[in-house]
Amino acid sequence: MGTELIMPLIAGFISLLLGSFRPIISALLKPYLLKLHAKGKKISSVEALAKIFSIELKDPVIIPYADRINKTLESLRKASDEMAIATNEFNDIMNEKQGTIAVLEKKLSELSDKELEMKTKIETLQKVPIEALAYFEGILVKGDKRNAYRDYILFGAGVIVSVAITIVLKKMGY
Repeated sequence: MGTELIMPLIAGFISLLLGSFRPIISALLKPYLLKLHAKGKKISSVEALAKIFSIELKDPVIIPYADRINKTLESLRKASDEMAIATNEFNDIMNEKQGTIAVLEKKLSELSDKELEMKTKIETLQKVPIEALAYFEGILVKGDKRNAYRDYILFGAGVIVSVAITIVLKKMGY
């Protein structure tokens, strides 16, 4: 009965140790396993240990320093180009908005001037006595009647002259 209790405790303790110290064990085993793999020895136990401790036995791909620099510079160039495009687009939008604002300010100024002019006219008209307005209204109505009378006379004269010209042209043979 003693071994039945002791064996699970020992197994649990070993699991705890291996789990806790796995990163340390992995770091210690890695150079040794890489050295064995580099020599060309393909031992199944080496591969099994590498799998257990998550050690990659493949040679790491080393990118040359110049290639890394070129790749980084290319990324920076692309980012710079994108920033330039975005900045130009932003500037175009802002110029459009400034143009719109200038047009609106001009219209506002014109309307303000017209408002001031209308206020001045209204103030002037408010100062004119009502009798004067009646007098001006009479003059305008009288002028309209006089103009209508003159228009009738001119129309009649035009008809008479047209008839006379038609008669003369018929006598001449046209």
